[in-house]
Amino acid sequence: MNCIKRGIIGLFKRPIVAIVSILSLGIVLGINIAIFSIINVVLLRSLPFDDADSLVMIYHTNPSVPKYPVSYPDYDDWNRMNSTFESLGAFSFRDDSKVMLLNEGNPIEVQPAYISDNLFDTMKITLQRGRDFIPPDQLTSTDQVVILSHHMWNHEYGLSEAIIGEYIEIDEGMFLVEGIANPHQEFPSDADLWLPLSRMPKKDLVGREKKRLWVVGRLKATVTRHQAEIDLRSIMAILINEYPRITNDESVTVTSLIDYIAGDVRSTLFLLVLAGNLILMITCSNITSFLLARASDRRLEVAIRSAVGAPRGAIAKEFIIESVLFSSIAFFLGVVMSLFICNVVEESAEINIIFPRIDQLSLDTTVASYAGVITILSTVVFGVWSSVKGSRSDLRETLKGEASPVGTTARNRTHSFLIVCEVAISIIVLVAATTLLASLWKLRATDLGFRSERVLAVELSLSPRRYPTGSDISAFYGQLLPRLRSLSGIEEVSATNVLPLDQSLAMMHYGIDGTPIEPKDRYPVAQIRIVAPGYFKLLRIPVTKGRFFADSDARRGARPVYIVNEALVQAHFRQEDPLAKLLEVVEAPVPFRVPIVGVVADVRDVAMDQQAAPTIYSVGFARQGTVLVRANSEPLALVDLIQREMQAVDAYQPLGSISKMDELVENSLSQRELLTGTMGAFSLIALILSSLGIYGVVAYSVAGRKSEIALRMALGADKWAILKLLVLRGMRPVTAGILIGVAATGSQSNALYGLLDNEFLPVLKVYTFAIGCTLSVSLLAIIVPAIQAAVMNPRTAIRSASEF
Repeated sequence: MNCIKRGIIGLFKRPIVAIVSILSLGIVLGINIAIFSIINVVLLRSLPFDDADSLVMIYHTNPSVPKYPVSYPDYDDWNRMNSTFESLGAFSFRDDSKVMLLNEGNPIEVQPAYISDNLFDTMKITLQRGRDFIPPDQLTSTDQVVILSHHMWNHEYGLSEAIIGEYIEIDEGMFLVEGIANPHQEFPSDADLWLPLSRMPKKDLVGREKKRLWVVGRLKATVTRHQAEIDLRSIMAILINEYPRITNDESVTVTSLIDYIAGDVRSTLFLLVLAGNLILMITCSNITSFLLARASDRRLEVAIRSAVGAPRGAIAKEFIIESVLFSSIAFFLGVVMSLFICNVVEESAEINIIFPRIDQLSLDTTVASYAGVITILSTVVFGVWSSVKGSRSDLRETLKGEASPVGTTARNRTHSFLIVCEVAISIIVLVAATTLLASLWKLRATDLGFRSERVLAVELSLSPRRYPTGSDISAFYGQLLPRLRSLSGIEEVSATNVLPLDQSLAMMHYGIDGTPIEPKDRYPVAQIRIVAPGYFKLLRIPVTKGRFFADSDARRGARPVYIVNEALVQAHFRQEDPLAKLLEVVEAPVPFRVPIVGVVADVRDVAMDQQAAPTIYSVGFARQGTVLVRANSEPLALVDLIQREMQAVDAYQPLGSISKMDELVENSLSQRELLTGTMGAFSLIALILSSLGIYGVVAYSVAGRKSEIALRMALGADKWAILKLLVLRGMRPVTAGILIGVAATGSQSNALYGLLDNEFLPVLKVYTFAIGCTLSVSLLAIIVPAIQAAVMNPRTAIRSASEF
């Protein structure tokens, strides 16, 4: 107990320095443990399927589109002809394919996943209740069967076992409930229920131009992804020769299943890990400075105790106890901090949207244990080294070293090196954060090409049974839109199949009448949008040539016409009149030509940070679409009125999700905002930590130079000269750190220029801001102890420096 008391006393001889060091290490440890816990659950934790490492996703690919779905005939041929897979399963999962579930007469929209009978078997998914689909449930089935998600079973049927084997009504058809999904093995995870592939529209299952399926494969035991890709590509070459294609450069790519689930969050997590490790390095530099200063301060004490006969073991034991106390307290704070961060992340709806599986987040005990062991071992080793070095020192030599400015300068070289490292790292983190902030600011100022204020987006999913044909769909919208347009408080009403900024694979190959395609089998690709009349006026998208769609264009039997955007015109008609041209629809069973009647301004339709792609607008109404309403004031106040008019047109038609367009625009920036905010917080922490480190080193240096400073004052040096000397000495390692940090970030100049649209001035402003912040904070950290030294009394300084 006495040893622990002495250890606590020794640790807190400089209480402020000790507390700041412990808090710094604890906070940064907590941040890093939390980051690695997030990485573990998102990327590293094994998927909840047996032998998940052998599961892969298979995509079509071509030079225009890196990954897109597969047609049913291609999937069927791959199943028959491959030699590298144990089995292949397929599913179709699209946000625009919702169906209507009627439970006790209440219609609700639900998200189905259409799956092959062997998908769950391929993935080794076990249902919680009931049975999986079997081959008779598929294309030859006369029964209609369904598997419910655990959430749907709980929410709609109260976990009743009796629902299994009963019929439920989906899109006015009766479906037999065969099973309940295991909540830990639901795939795709966002599905409310699973239906056989046979329940998809027949047109989506015939023809190799209908790309609707995502394919999952289980590799054979000794097969690699690369070998499977070669196998499928050879099959694809045979199929291209055997069956006509829109384009002959179609190929296959094979990726791990976790890549499909994790999406595009790897780069975000990589930056978070990098930033977390960088601020950990700054903290380690500060802790090293603290331990070195403590060892230097106690060097004389240890030498005296050794000279009067104190055992080395007792001295080492005391240092070990101090080190264990230091690291244990910091580690405990780190665990508490990481638990707090994990709890905040898990409860954040925005983060749950960005990161898959984040709802399963928990503290990674392996990472925490590893961090604790490394922290304790490193500080204990440093403590033992300090005690051994001090106990071996000769008392007279130690006294000479304590009195010698040269000796003090030699000891400060290590501290100066640590300052250089801290400042360089601070510059790197600050430049990255400032670049992201400038990029986000630039995106927010970007003209999207449309106006989203006071616009309400209401999703609709029309039942194939109630609206089997295009005429039925047009008749529904023909009744609904005029009723909405007549409501008080509504300026404009229209509809579309895909909202702006919605990541969609709604694309089409097209030809240009009279223009040869080189090579002839490679057709260009454009985004395709089906919009109702009034769409462009509602979103304030200007027409630059020609006209908008008229109501007569949407009538059944009217001649098809297209409107294109400026990007398509720039790609093909720079020197020609686009209104005199025809676009050829090459994907139709019988290709036909459609005139261009208008050109509209570009809209950033896919993402805010991507330039507009060539886009073709067709007039019409989609079964799975979105009704757009521009209000005179707050659009959400119109929801009840819209619901009333919907029920008047079709009492069984439910409203889907309802969102303000402003919120959808904000959501498109959520991942960038999360990364920017986190990097901004990290850069602030880095600046604070580096300034604390600089302050500590300069203060320690001033304390070690008391006799030198007093001597200079006694010889006539004024306060300004002393202040200038100390500031210049302190700024040397800071300047070196800034130069090294700028050089390090300069190696990533292409990435910086890319985020800022390859413009030099914004990049220059980023560096100016980062360097200015670092210089200001560093100068403040240096000038405070320097002023304290400049105003001290020389006699007091000489007396305190000469005291034993």
